Parts: sequence; C-alpha cells; structure tokens
Amino acid sequence: MLWASRAGGSVTYTVVATISASATGTLSNTVTLTPPSGFTDTNPLTTGGGAVSATDTDTLSQGHLTITNTDNVSSVGPGSPDSYAIVVSNSGPSVAST
Repeated sequence: MLWASRAGGSVTYTVVATISASATGTLSNTVTLTPPSGFTDTNPLTTGGGAVSATDTDTLSQGHLTITNTDNVSSVGPGSPDSYAIVVSNSGPSVAST
C-alpha cells in the first residue's frame, strides 16, 4: 500500500468489514507502517526510526435473551385442553441461533 504525507499532514485509509454474526470474544486490528529505506523517522517511540504500529481492540456484543411462557388463564379444569404461548426474544445487539 502506498502512502505519502507532507510534513504536518496525514493520510486516512478506511477499511469496512462485516463481522460474522456468530463471532464471539474480541476483535483486534493492528496496523503497522514501515518507512522505506533511507527514510529517517524522528518519532522517539520508534527504535532507530523504524516501524510504528497501532492496535484497536473491541469486545464483541452479545445477545440479550428473554423468554415468556403463559396460557392466559388462571385455572383449568381436569380433562380440559390448555395451550401455552412461549415467546423467546433477543433484544440484541448480536444474532442468537440454535
């Protein structure tokens, strides 16, 4: 990848990525810039004017699951049919699957 910047300037690269809905844990992205030979980097944080890097780490969001179970009656007689409404919800932000 080519880069160039005037003294006091900067270059911005934008990378757009889609994270898998089944991903868990953390997401880390590290970028490294190695100057071309003959270039002197005066950044005191580099060793001998060498490469510089930066890392961004994010915790991946998880789903928030809830469940309800109701038959909407307070009593039922023996031998009578009864049915239940069971609702499982995910208020996100991540996808939950079985």
